[in-house]
Amino acid sequence: MKQLAVENKLRGVVSRLERQVELATAQGRTDINLALEDAFIPILKATYNLPNLINLNRRVKNFPGIDLGDDHDRVAFQLTSTTTLDKVKSTVQQFMDRAYYNSFDELFVLMLTPKQSTYSQAAIDGLLTDQFSFNCKKHIIDLGDILREVSALRVTAQERILREFEHILGEAEAFTSFNAETVEAPTTITSNLQAIELPEAVYVADLTIDDKAVIARAKVELNYGGRSRNRRSTIKMALLLEEVETDAWVYHDGRLFAFEDMERTGLAAAVDSGSIERLDVADLADSSEVDNVNILKQLLHAHT
Repeated sequence: MKQLAVENKLRGVVSRLERQVELATAQGRTDINLALEDAFIPILKATYNLPNLINLNRRVKNFPGIDLGDDHDRVAFQLTSTTTLDKVKSTVQQFMDRAYYNSFDELFVLMLTPKQSTYSQAAIDGLLTDQFSFNCKKHIIDLGDILREVSALRVTAQERILREFEHILGEAEAFTSFNAETVEAPTTITSNLQAIELPEAVYVADLTIDDKAVIARAKVELNYGGRSRNRRSTIKMALLLEEVETDAWVYHDGRLFAFEDMERTGLAAAVDSGSIERLDVADLADSSEVDNVNILKQLLHAHT
């Protein structure tokens, strides 16, 4: 009965996640897969027994063609919210052109919304050589395929994966919320909007906390009984250990961002003080990089 309940919850969460990806895609934000790359690693590690799976974009920024890879077991993944044959062909073509088959024996294209019922194997075969094989039925997967693999695991493993999917759903909901560009106008509008005056500066610094040391201290000093599910929660514990309670900050790519001087707010306890840098808000607001604009939006949300 417990396993059935977990599997039902998994299906519900995955269905909601697919809907969030569809909403993001409808907004023209097909880059939602970039926001979720790290979050999928624990699930794919457990589902496919890939303990050395990493985000290749952390090794080389915007790693071309593939997103996640396990060098030891030689398996790679491309995450996408686009389900067309052209997307699969483009991924396979880059894989072949860059000779990734020298490092990986298998390539999976993981689609974050339901895949098409069929894909032309002949169209893919035309891109391949004797050095690499790609089977559309096996290597094009979606979240439904992940669930079928998860159903074969022990219930304790399923529970862990459920928690990870819930975490991913939260990130997806935040992504679509931060990036919504159009809102349908209702018949009647009651406004509670307030004028917002943007701060002049954003402060950024390199994060320096030791995650394992923080968790060990938190178990003793904060009666923390679990393990950190993500980097943000570890940072929050590190700040609480130094009696810093503010949530007015954003973590991204190894750095902390805040509107206020970190030395004054106590955030300096978690960063390299010598790396603190002051940026004009315009540097983020007018940036052509999506990540920079999103950081600014998340900072505004954190200050509300």
